[in-house]
Amino acid sequence: MRHCYATHLLDSGVNLRYIQIYLGHSTILSTLVYLHLTAAGNSDAYGIIDNLMDRF
Repeated sequence: MRHCYATHLLDSGVNLRYIQIYLGHSTILSTLVYLHLTAAGNSDAYGIIDNLMDRF
């Protein structure tokens, strides 16, 4: 359940630091255990990177 919650928060654009706080972790490394990359998040990342590259 925590894995799904953390992954959905990340896919929704919630900052990684806030996810850490919501899960009650003292270190970001603990939070990273609960995160899984998804196809939707991957597509979003490519879009953001493409937009940044277009600026330069």
